[in-house]
Formats: sequence, structure tokens, C-alpha cells
Amino acid sequence: MPARLLRVLRESGLDLSSTELLDALWLATRFPQGPASRRAVTADGGDRTAVPSPVPDGRSPTDTAETTGPPGPPPDDGPDRAALHASATEPAAATEGPASGAERASIAVRVPERKALAAELPLARSLRPLKQRRTGNRGRTAAGPLDEEATAAAWADTGVPDVVLRPSPERWLDLALVIDDGVSMLLWQRLCVELRALLQRVGAFRNVRVHGLRTRGPGGPRLSWRPFSGDVARLAPACVADPSGRTLVLVVSDGVGTMWRDGRMRAVLEHWARCGPTAVVHALPRRMWPGSGIAAEPWQVVVRQPAAANHTWQVSDPVLPPELASFDGVPVPVLEPEPAALAAWARLTASRGASAVLPLLAWAETQDPPPVADPTPAGGLADPVLRFRDAASPQAYRLAAHLAAVAPLSVPVMRLVQTAVPWRAETAHLAEVFLGGLMRRGAPPTNTAGADPLHPQLQRFDFDDQVRAVLLDAVPAGELLASTETITEELTALVGRSPDFPAWLAHPGGPDLLPDDGRPFAWVQARLLAHLGMREPAGSAADGDGGDDAPPDESAMGLLATTQQLDAALSSWQSVLVRQAIGPFRVLLKNDSSPRTVTYVAEQPKGQRVLVRVPRTGGLAAEGALRRGLQREAQALGWMRSRYAPTLVSVDLGDRPPWLATDLLATRSGAPAPTLRALHAVPGWRWTPRGFATFGWQLASTLGRCHLGRMVHGTLSPDTVLVAEDRIQLVGWSRVTLAAGGAPDDSWVRSRQAADVRVLVDVLGMSAEAGGLQELPGPVREVLDDSAEHPTARRVAHAFRLVLNDLPVETPTGAAFPAPHRRIAVIDFSDGADLGVTTALLGMLLSEQHGGGVLVVDGALTPNALDHRVRYTHEGPVRAERLDLGPARASLSRHRSGLRVLSYAPRTTNPLADPDFAALIPTIAESHPLLLLDPGGGLQLRHNDAVPASANRALVVVRGDDGRRLDHATLALKWLSEAGHQDLADRAVIAVKEPPTRLDRLRTWPAETRLRQRGHQVLHLPNDRSLGDGELGTDRLAPEALAAYRALAEVLGTL
Repeated sequence: MPARLLRVLRESGLDLSSTELLDALWLATRFPQGPASRRAVTADGGDRTAVPSPVPDGRSPTDTAETTGPPGPPPDDGPDRAALHASATEPAAATEGPASGAERASIAVRVPERKALAAELPLARSLRPLKQRRTGNRGRTAAGPLDEEATAAAWADTGVPDVVLRPSPERWLDLALVIDDGVSMLLWQRLCVELRALLQRVGAFRNVRVHGLRTRGPGGPRLSWRPFSGDVARLAPACVADPSGRTLVLVVSDGVGTMWRDGRMRAVLEHWARCGPTAVVHALPRRMWPGSGIAAEPWQVVVRQPAAANHTWQVSDPVLPPELASFDGVPVPVLEPEPAALAAWARLTASRGASAVLPLLAWAETQDPPPVADPTPAGGLADPVLRFRDAASPQAYRLAAHLAAVAPLSVPVMRLVQTAVPWRAETAHLAEVFLGGLMRRGAPPTNTAGADPLHPQLQRFDFDDQVRAVLLDAVPAGELLASTETITEELTALVGRSPDFPAWLAHPGGPDLLPDDGRPFAWVQARLLAHLGMREPAGSAADGDGGDDAPPDESAMGLLATTQQLDAALSSWQSVLVRQAIGPFRVLLKNDSSPRTVTYVAEQPKGQRVLVRVPRTGGLAAEGALRRGLQREAQALGWMRSRYAPTLVSVDLGDRPPWLATDLLATRSGAPAPTLRALHAVPGWRWTPRGFATFGWQLASTLGRCHLGRMVHGTLSPDTVLVAEDRIQLVGWSRVTLAAGGAPDDSWVRSRQAADVRVLVDVLGMSAEAGGLQELPGPVREVLDDSAEHPTARRVAHAFRLVLNDLPVETPTGAAFPAPHRRIAVIDFSDGADLGVTTALLGMLLSEQHGGGVLVVDGALTPNALDHRVRYTHEGPVRAERLDLGPARASLSRHRSGLRVLSYAPRTTNPLADPDFAALIPTIAESHPLLLLDPGGGLQLRHNDAVPASANRALVVVRGDDGRRLDHATLALKWLSEAGHQDLADRAVIAVKEPPTRLDRLRTWPAETRLRQRGHQVLHLPNDRSLGDGELGTDRLAPEALAAYRALAEVLGTL
């Protein structure tokens, strides 16, 4: 039958699995009947979750999504999510059309909440002593086995054929659960429900009766048939008293009702305690008992028999003798809903002659009620907030602000907020807010679909507008939004595994309307929508705002800054002398300028460099908040998809401390990219019109994509923008506001995004002024001056794109030396077999790139890499060509890449020091567009003026074994300056050969920083084992080394 039904449904266009079919049939029996059933179907005809009944007996499907590990990128359709509200209002059917109030339309769903009793199993174990049985009365009604002897005797005596049954054991106690259902107890309604279910499942009682208790108003205490039902309390308290002593009375209350304070409950409790065992379960935490009407003091109690009435107990002070401290009245224990407290009471109740120390109810002296204060003091609505702040704990005051951010709200939402705040908020803090006089009870929603509008899960509570304003100013907005985001994550984790409560989901096809003052307490993602039985509404994707953020052509993009200018910017990076590992990464550099995080440049096992961010330690609460910041950053970067934002490499939120790794934006010299503020301070740096338009488009389009994902960056500044030669990177995502994961309301999100745009305009204006521009481009000014429409980031990006399309193409700044007169002096301080390697590889790369035309003039006194390793091939050495250059003799070697190497012979003196040979360089340059002049080692430069006199660019190559090796670069610059070649010294490029060990690399960083601060570009050449021996060639280089030599060629202006 199920297979046939599935086949029929599949042929009808509804493809269901067997599990989905069972779920559908199960839900069909629980949909509301009659007029309420219309709420189960939306306007588009799709099935929707029906408005729940007051007593939740259903559960949402199990959430199969993974909730651990690093958060991945959102789906391609964007992170748009539906707002979840605590209440809604019934639309007027006669006046509201289908499209009326579309922005406030909603549909009812059931949302999971956390349990109030976290330790249900230990609580059940603590009540095991009450699971006792006793023998029932002999008779025909006893459900026991047949007593054959008694049956035969009775038959013989009476002559009537009848049976006699043996008495069977039965549970020895009944339970009367009396629940105080005043308005303050709405906070503990979930506790009462779970406590009732626990007492029913524990198997210790024959019958469990539940009554509501009225402790407010005139007259005496009265009982109702059901707690929290709104029924009139008509029952007398004596109806639960059992003169036989076989009924246990358990009262659950918070002691807020006036009858607890004025003594009217005392007579009722003493009457119950004289008839049988009686106890009070205090809903408030123990530290709040003295402020309620149920206070308690510890006393030593001895019982004479099991289930003895309380008035038979022997009570004495646990320390003082009876003549100094005696107990007056009937003892009534006050218990916490905790395993230890219930276990001690249960053992005492079920024992004979046992003794224990229990907190017994201590009645206060009856006093006249205080006069009612004016509800609106002269100081305004801020006075209640001030009084609450003075009386409540700091945690409760902060919690009140978080509750005000999502009010109006129901009690289940209050509990969700309590668990979502960035510190450990206890139930006592929530009780302080709930009972502190700041919240007012709102009108119940009218769209309950036949459900009782007075059901505790439907009650709404709100703050006055002025009270809310004062509270929201006391807590940072980012913290308020972070708690709402955490609620969203909690809902996803709790679906299918926790009790649920009714809430209203913003949906254009819903039959209900959200209140005008309503604020969402969470935002539901697409996968959670599916678990709730919903589909994303059509057209929910973020609409464009008039800006086309498609990237311009690559040819239209301009250069932001030269490598030399970027390397001259001040840097906060410091070398790390002690080896340190963060996850799988080895730390190379450290930047601790941020007050919240420490940033490291680290190396992956395969050698790639990354940026690792670690939160600063500052206690568990601070670490938890920063951990959530890293999680938000990972989510935001997943949405940005590397659009001028860091690329997420890896994240580990469970590590101690947690960390997040992204790609490293570096300049072509290999140094970490500086911030925009640092670039502004570089002497001589200026914006070109195309460069500024490129910068503006990249920054505005990045912010526009952030806003498209309903996020608010919030920390945009010149310090959160990194700049490389041709691109920027927007950082600072740890404090991003994921409005899609939680926000007070859409208007708040729009206002904060508008604040982002205002900061964007300020950053653009500041950067234009620092870069020598008089004003912003015309199309951008038109967008900003348009008073009819608020400027958005995407509209600003579109304006910059128009500017880029209209600007003429700029000449690349790399062509600094006009051909054919490019002559570069290579001053190499390497030794041994490394001497000449850099010159040879650079020449080979340039020759392959330009198809020849590169000549290296070798001035070494002895053979080096420019001799045998250039002429060496796998088939053997290639004979050099002898040249007769007039007064000088030389040899010319050719490499398969097209590179030519000219060396002097015989090498009795430095050939470049020979005036006759040096005079030939202009003649040689006529047939070779690019000359690399190598004096044969850096130390030869001091005795040779022919090289700097013939060169128009200088490259200094040093080893990076330690900082002292970099002093050779400083020495070479000094020699050039003393010889009158100050221009070469100022524009010299420094190439550092990285050593094989990471520790040696760190030692050179201070010296490199000093060179960069003097305006020199410092590049790193990776250590490549293939360069150790054999033929030299670019095809033998590792990819990272080849990229480094290409960057070096670009910096020298030769590519």
C-alpha cells in the first residue's frame, strides 16, 4: 500500500520519500480543523506549517545540517533570510487586500526553544526513594492473583460461588501539583511543564493532579482546574487535602504574589502539611529567595515514619540547643529544582527515623502593604531605569538591553536571548529583569487560530519607548546584534531536538500581519526554512540599487602605487625570534597593533604564506565574544568570495586560542601590503586620475557586495584598507554585523548601511586630498549630491566605473628607462657558487620574455656561474666565442634562452675597471637593448667606477643569513653615494636571498624595515634547491622562485 501511494503521488508530480510521506500523514492528523485550517495553506497553494495549538504535541523535523566546524559560504542565491517575530496581529479581512501590508505579512510556525530542566535524568534519579509500593485492601476489586484457599473458605461459608483475590502492591502516594499561575510565573511556565512531565514519568505516584493557584487579588487563595489557562479560580484549597495522608502536595511558585507576603498562604500550607507531606519548589534561584515572599532557613529535621505529615516532624536548630533556638509553626521545606535538593528531601520523606538538614519556610512578620507609588515619576521614564540599575546586578542590566532590542517578545524568546548573550547569563538575571518593573504586559495576539490567546507562550511583553532608548544606549549595537545572530544559530541546532513555541515568520504570502512596532528576534536561513516546512518567497533576492557593479575591463584599471612607494610605507610588522606554531602554520612575522587581535604572517607546510588572526586573551567571556567575531568573519568572507576581501584559507574555533587564516596580500617585493593610512604618509606618493578611480571602484564595489548580503561592515577606515600595486583588500571583518543572521529590524540595517556609505565618502575624500586631487570625480559628486535618493555603495561604484571608462589609458610606470639604453648594475654580495646566479637567472628570464637582446657583462676575476653554469648543457659544455674588441680581448657565451654573457680575457684585472673595456659599453649597448653589468662581486664596486658610471639602475643582491649580511646593502649604497651616484643609490632595489631556515629569515627583518623606511624596495628570492648545481635555467625554478624573479624584473622596469 505505501509503495502504491508513493507511485500515485509521484505520477501526480509530488515526489516524496517514505519518511516524508509518514511525516505528512502524521501532520495531517494534527492540523487545525474548521476555519483555522485556512492558515495551513498560503496564497500560492503550497503546504505550510499550521498555527500551533496551545499545548505543543508536535515536533519539527530533525535538522540534518552540520552545526560544527567552520562555517561555509552561503548558497549562491545570497544570505537573504526571513525575520522571525514573537507575535503578529490579525489583518482586517474586509479592508485588507492581497497586496496590503505585504512588507508586514507573516505566517505562523513553531520554533524550538531550550529546555528549562537541563538535568532531567539526575532529577529523575533523585526521586527514586519515592517509588515505593504498599499492599492494597483484600477484595474482589483488587487486581491481584486468585487466592484459592480464601475462595474455597468463602464458598464453603456462604454457599455462594465467588472468588477472592490476593491484594496486589500499589504505589503508595498520590501527587497534587499546585502551580502558582500569576503573571510573574509565566517566566517559569516551561519549568512547570517539564517538572510535571518528569513527576508523571518517574513512576512514584498513583495519580497526578495539577491545579492552578491564585495568590493575587482580594480574598483568600483559590485553585483552578488548570494552571495558566485563564480559568476562574473556584476551587477551595481544601480539595487537595487528604486526611488519609496518602497525598503529597507539591507547590511551585516564585513567591511574588501578595498572598505569600501578607500571610494568607500560611494557613493554606499549614492545613496541607497537617494532612500529609507537603513541600514548596521555589522557581527563583536561591540567592533571590530573601527578596520574595518565600524565604527559608536551614533546620535539622527528623521523621518518624515514611510519608509522615509535616506537623509530626521533629525540628531543631542544626547548631544551637533547643532552649536557645526553637521552631514555631508547621515545617514546610522549600526546595530548588536541582537534583541534590530534591534527593535530600525525597530520602527523608521515604525513610523511617531519618534525619536531614532542610531549608524550611520562614514566614515574615505581616505588615501593611506599602502605598502605591506614582507610576510616572517626575523625572520621566528614565527614573525606573535608574532605579533598576541601582537595584539589579550588572549582568541583569545588560540583559535588559538585549531584551529591549528585540521587544515585544514572549517568554520563550526571553529565554533564547538569555542563552545568546556574550556572557554567562543565569536564570536569576532574567528574573531580575522580568520582575524589575521595566517590562509591561502587552495585549495578546488576536490571530491564534482557535488557540487560547491567554496561553503563556502567546503573552507579549514590551518596554516603553523611552525606557528602550535608555537601555539600548547602555550596550554597543554590535553586541546586541551578535546575540540575535547567536539565537539564529541556536534555532538551527535545536530544530527537532527540543520543545517548540509559536512564532511568526515574515512571508509575503502569509495571512497575518506583523505589528508596526515589532522587531525580529532571529533571522531564519534557507535550510532552517525548509525544516520549518517553508519555502523561500519568490523575489527575495536583494534588489539592485541602481548600480551596475560589473568589473571594468582590465585595460581600464590603473596602478594604485609603485612597489617602491608601498615598501616605503611605515609598517607595524615585527620579526618573531622564537619559533611559534599556530595550527598547521609556522609564524614568521607579528603585528600586535590591534587591541582585539594579534595578526601573524605565517607559512604553510608547502611554503605558501598566509595571514593568521588570533584574538587576544582576556577571560572566558572576552574570548567567547572574540570567538564569535572570528565566526562572523568567516561567514562574511564566505559571502564576499574574495571580492577585494581576504580569501578564507582555514579556521579553527575550537582551538585554544581560536584562529582564522586568510590569504596574504603582498606587494611585488613580497612584503605585506601596507594600509591606506600608511600609504598616505609616503613622501612623493600621489594619485593618478585612473589610479584613484580604480581605488574608488574597488572599495565601493566591495562595500556594495557587503551590503548586498545584508551585512554592515561597521569599521571601514584608512586602517582597514590594504593597498597593493593594482588592487586593494578590505579587512576588519571580525566586527561585521551579519544582519542576515540577526538585526533589530530592517530599518536599523538600512540606517547602519547608510552610515557605512557616509564613512566610505569620508575615506574617499580624505584619500583624494592626501593623494593630491582637488576634488572627487564629477560622476561621483553627482551621486553624492543627489538629494532625491540616498547614495548607496553600489551607486558610488557605478559612478567610478563610468569615470574609468571615460579616462584615457595611462602609460605604465614600469617603462622608466627608454630603450635601448637600459643598463642595470648588479652588485652581488654572494660568495662561492652562488656568485653570479642571480644575474644569470634574471638575464635568462628577460631574454625569454623579450626574445633575446639581453647581454650580461661579467667582470669577475675568476670563473663563476656566469661561465661554466651558463655554458653547461646536458650534452656537455658549449665553447665560448672569442672576440677581438680592439684593445681588449673577450669571450662571448650563449645560453639556450638567448642570453649572452660577455667576459674579459685574460682575467688578470677587473675588466670593467679597464678604461679601454669600459669605453666599449656604449658601443655594445647599441646592439643590445638591455645590459646587466656585474662587477664580479659586491666588494669590487669600491675599486670600480665604470659600473655605476655606465648604469642607470642598480640592483643590490645580499644573502639573508642574518642581519649583518644586509649591512652589505647599506655599504654598497654608501659607496654609490660617495662616488657621486646619488640617484642610483636612492633608487636602488635590494634583493635578499632567503636562507633555508625560517629562524634566519626572521633575523633580517629589522634591517629590511630600515631599508624600506629609507625608500628602497626590498624583495625576497626564495631558496631553491635546484640552483645548487647543474645547468641554470628558468625551467628548473620552483613556481614560487620563478614568480619572485618575475617580480624582481617588473620592479626593475624591464618587463
